[in-house]
Amino acid sequence: MMSVKCHEKFKNCIRKVQKSGKTGFSKVCPYETAMPTMIQGMDMAIMLSQLGNQKFEL
Repeated sequence: MMSVKCHEKFKNCIRKVQKSGKTGFSKVCPYETAMPTMIQGMDMAIMLSQLGNQKFEL
């Protein structure tokens, strides 16, 4: 959950699938709908993991 590198790799994979031109998961949930949501989720996970990895100095 805290691996930024893993999240970035997953985002790249999502983009490759999106560019493949396939229909999607179903006609109800095409890639144009699902992919932006998944990418935003990965961006949020990256942001939260970076916040969790910060070291605070006094």
